[in-house]
Amino acid sequence: MVKPNRSKKLSSGSLANSEPDFLIIGKLQKPHGVDGEIKLNLSSNITDIVEIGLIVYVGKAKEKKKINRVRGSDKHFIIGFKDIKVKEAVRDFTNQYVYIKYSRLPKLVDSFYYHHDLIGLSVVNENGREIGIVDSIITTGSNDVYVVRPHEEGQVDILIPAISSVVLEINLQLKTMTVRPQEYY
Repeated sequence: MVKPNRSKKLSSGSLANSEPDFLIIGKLQKPHGVDGEIKLNLSSNITDIVEIGLIVYVGKAKEKKKINRVRGSDKHFIIGFKDIKVKEAVRDFTNQYVYIKYSRLPKLVDSFYYHHDLIGLSVVNENGREIGIVDSIITTGSNDVYVVRPHEEGQVDILIPAISSVVLEINLQLKTMTVRPQEYY
């Protein structure tokens, strides 16, 4: 088995051999009311992470803020920061991304993975033949699709649907994904 060059930058923007320091959890919208609150739309399904006391990092500069007020549910929240009490002070955060530290992510149960855990995995078929490396993930309405970049230059990317009949095993320790490609592959 040939080991991929894990220091290479993938098209997803991640380095294949490292975990991210920060992850985007959502985007701030417009201020709400006059008390320094602002709307937060989550880009994640992990809604229970938004709570009083959560440390977040706002914008490209990753300005550190502590949430001290939370209302809402699902993916739409109204939040307030500890040191902001007026609408004008929060206005600069409009349309800024909100990040959390990678280490703050909740642990997932078996057979569930964060997308960033899968980027860079070596993909092999059930016979052990190398197919390529997971380069990015397309989120669709029914299931995710893994975009696999072949090792050989000039070959087109391979799309692997994230369904149990195709993805047989994911081993994060070995950094491999074993698949049974569909017949058209």
